[in-house]
Amino acid sequence: VNMCMESSMGRSQFSMFIDSVRRKALGETDDIRSHFEKTVFYILSADHTTPNALFSTISNLENFDLTLLRTREKPFVIRLILILKHLSRNSDVMVAEKSWKYCLYLLDNCKYLPETFHFINGTYPENESEVVLRNENTQTKIMKNEKKEHFLFNSWYEDFTLQLHEIKPRENNLRSKLIDIRDIITTDVYHVCTNMMRPLVEYVKKIMEDDKLIRQNWKEILRSVTHPRACWAIDPSLIHWEQDATEGPMRMRKRLKPILAHQHPIIRSLLKERENDEFEVRSNPADVYLSTNRIDVESMRELYILDTIFDEHEDFAIDDFVSEVFRGENINHCSECSHITPFNQRGGELLLGEDNVYFVDTHIFKSKEEEKRRITSVRKSLNFTFSDIKEIHKRRYILRNNALEIFLINGKTYLFAFNSQEERDQCYDLLRSMDLPNFVNYESEVFVDGKLTKMSITEKWKKGYITNFEYLTHLNTLSGRSFNDLTQYPVFPYIFADYSSEEIDLNNPEIYRKLDKPMGAQTEKRLQKFIEKYDALMEMGGADGSNEPYYYGTHYSNLATVLYFLVRVEPYSQYFVEFQGGKFDCADRCFHDIGQSWELSSRISTSDVKEIIPEFFYLLEFLYNDNDFDLGVKQNEVRVNDIVLPTWSKSPRHFLEMHRAALESPIVSANIHNWIDLIFGYKQRGYAAYLSYNVFHYLTYEGTVDITIIDNPVERESIITQINNFGQTPLQLFEDEHPHRNALLTRENIASHIDKLISKPIFTTRKHVGFLTYVNNKVIALGKKRVILWQNKRSTDNRCLQWGNWNGSLRILALYDEKFLGSLSWSVQRDTITCVSVGKNGRVIAAGAESSLVRIWHRKTIKKNREVEIERVAVLDGHSDSVNCIHTSTEYSIIVSGSEDGTCIIWDANRLRYIRTLEVGGIVCGVIVHPWSGDIYAINKIEQDYFIHLWNINGKKISVSEPFRDTMTCMTISKIKPGLGRNVVIVGHQSGNISFWESEELTKVRVIDSVHRAPISALDVSPDNTNCISGDTSGWCYGHYAKMEKTPISLELGL
Repeated sequence: VNMCMESSMGRSQFSMFIDSVRRKALGETDDIRSHFEKTVFYILSADHTTPNALFSTISNLENFDLTLLRTREKPFVIRLILILKHLSRNSDVMVAEKSWKYCLYLLDNCKYLPETFHFINGTYPENESEVVLRNENTQTKIMKNEKKEHFLFNSWYEDFTLQLHEIKPRENNLRSKLIDIRDIITTDVYHVCTNMMRPLVEYVKKIMEDDKLIRQNWKEILRSVTHPRACWAIDPSLIHWEQDATEGPMRMRKRLKPILAHQHPIIRSLLKERENDEFEVRSNPADVYLSTNRIDVESMRELYILDTIFDEHEDFAIDDFVSEVFRGENINHCSECSHITPFNQRGGELLLGEDNVYFVDTHIFKSKEEEKRRITSVRKSLNFTFSDIKEIHKRRYILRNNALEIFLINGKTYLFAFNSQEERDQCYDLLRSMDLPNFVNYESEVFVDGKLTKMSITEKWKKGYITNFEYLTHLNTLSGRSFNDLTQYPVFPYIFADYSSEEIDLNNPEIYRKLDKPMGAQTEKRLQKFIEKYDALMEMGGADGSNEPYYYGTHYSNLATVLYFLVRVEPYSQYFVEFQGGKFDCADRCFHDIGQSWELSSRISTSDVKEIIPEFFYLLEFLYNDNDFDLGVKQNEVRVNDIVLPTWSKSPRHFLEMHRAALESPIVSANIHNWIDLIFGYKQRGYAAYLSYNVFHYLTYEGTVDITIIDNPVERESIITQINNFGQTPLQLFEDEHPHRNALLTRENIASHIDKLISKPIFTTRKHVGFLTYVNNKVIALGKKRVILWQNKRSTDNRCLQWGNWNGSLRILALYDEKFLGSLSWSVQRDTITCVSVGKNGRVIAAGAESSLVRIWHRKTIKKNREVEIERVAVLDGHSDSVNCIHTSTEYSIIVSGSEDGTCIIWDANRLRYIRTLEVGGIVCGVIVHPWSGDIYAINKIEQDYFIHLWNINGKKISVSEPFRDTMTCMTISKIKPGLGRNVVIVGHQSGNISFWESEELTKVRVIDSVHRAPISALDVSPDNTNCISGDTSGWCYGHYAKMEKTPISLELGL
């Protein structure tokens, strides 16, 4: 009863309690029954808080009238009727009289007395007088006892409340003590478990690190012994090429990288169509390579098992991240984001540690088809150090200002899209607050003639410090255009309007397009159609009911445009095939003729107003079908293969050269600001855009739609698809008219004044001059077998490397006092170093040896104490004879080595892998990479004749010089930017003469003789390309400059 009174029972417990107590009460005295009945009545009364237990009690009653439950007047009466009915049906003993009278009194007050009485008792009274008398007696007795019972109940309730107040503090005290005891036990158990698990964690850590090291070493071993110049070489026919995302100067992506044929999507599809699709995989993956001297095509199926080993896309695995965390690096910030690449969007988390940035790929595939696609299924977790970061830019993604793009000093770029602008800004602020030693704010800094000048990008362009190509690249970067997002790919203007003349003159204005008009307004006839379309949309209330009319339904830059132009270049060709539903587009619609594409975009088509992409000014490979794709046959039965060039173009390389020269021409320089107004400036939007016929579909503009507020997933996906298809207008950078260009880049340089060069002696070191360079507009001369390591602002930090020592070591010396500061590990004492090259920023050191090996070191700065550490990171094997020369190109992240075996090998300085071989012949004596174009020049000797060879960065042979008998001892090249004129190759000879060679056809243009009386041993060109210096084995250094120029040379010597 006490439990019921305190409402501590549930419904089922209360039902069982009533039944058990009732059965017990039937066999006991009336007092027990009476107390029980009173208790039940009290519990079922309207004042009690737990009357609901009744419903479980009556759940087994038969023929019960449920309509009683709908009665809302005096609900306690219904409860009394039900319990009394239950007692009357299931007990043989009559209910106590006192209880009956109490119930009748209550029923009478509710005017239920007659029916209730008969309902409960089961009989009807004989006459009404008896009923009235009984009612009066019952009422009298009940009223007498009511006050007494009410007083007793109040007394009991006061005692109960008092006891409850006394119990509560004790209960709270006990609960608090219990919590304290629980915390103590939990802490003790945690410490015990931690102490027990620590050895296991250390053991797992060691296993993971060992496993990582073993897998990395195993991969490197396989790579090093299976490339085309290795001992177990892959058949070259199994290698195809795709564009490398590594950026060079001015953000040019010129490099290609090799991929195995089995990784090539089109060849994979061909393999699947062959018979015997199922094949048995050998137990050891290395057997695929080691079982035969050269792998044939039939073995190509088994190369599938090496996907993870030769995965060119995997930069960093998740277990590497776990290993880094195990090493003790604290994670200071974590943001959920997506890694955006040209072909997919991968979800994950961006982590900022103490020294590194990590992106952990946690992408969940939407379907099995997506997971099977190589272009989207590759896990791409990333990591890089804070010292690798060069630039950080805020970006848009799907017209939302929520992305961040990070540029690294090794040419790699990464685009991350966050869930909100606030998360992006928080991550951006944290990154900028870190110690970023190589961070460059190129918006406010530029090197002019070797000096750091602070000014805006526009001011640099106006004063002629940067080229038109550089300026447009910067504007694309600042406006959010990214190579990592095909819907916001960098956009450049069509330059020429004449593609059919036999010859063109860059000084003729008639050959250029109208830069003050968009592509849709190049001809009046087609423009009228667009104007009629605009007026019609205006009358109908705009596009899609948006009240936003437009001239052009397509954009000048979108995903389809990029794929259209780059269909011949992997991996764009693969994505183009997927974009077209699994096959190449119709041959007549495929990009095959530059002149025809111009006609479609400017005059013929009413749905094509596209501009061009930056590859039109530097990428030779997009004009070739090097991967031999079957692009179909046109209706005129002509097969589509390489791009059809303009009539005036002699070759693809000549077209790029002319196109770049036209972009930098005085005519374009004087009008390019008009095109900037259309794309990035005040004519991009508003009334000025309307007057300029420059209005596009409203979904291409930022701020017109916010996909985050669209709840319907189908509608949101539809809007995203439209944005991707229509393209995106760049961020508006200028609200006023763009300024004109005040000055052109000077075209006076050593190449344009070769016939006016004069030579003067500058100084003598009285020792063999082995190295010459300009640093901060000063000349540094080093002795034989020495090269500058790096140059810091503090003169005490200037250092150089020395080789050719008695013990075969590579020593680090102070530049001026020759103090020994350390040596680099060489590991093979008998292997003699023959040549050394250091990258421009001093981060990569490469050395060739007589053993034919090339060793690579990386210089890094330890953050805690700012000390410099040089670590050997790779030994590269590809030559079959001694390495004679080597050059490190920091700009394009490659290393080129030349050997006695007559070959030059291009190595990837980032991945430390073989790329390709340049077959030269004879003995290679010298090699150099142009810092702007990436062209590779090499000198070789065949018998008594010397030749100069030229390749582009991807190994296409351009030209070779005529034989020259005077022994060539060293070589350098002017550093004129593309489009501003041709460079000149400068060669030193054993006779003391200096010869000058045109950089494209490699024709000799001049020889300076009778200047040096000893063999030339070192050469270099000044940063402004106005003069050059030469040094000989006797220690004399000469300057060579044009007559109208004063000598800009000052002296710093390091012997």
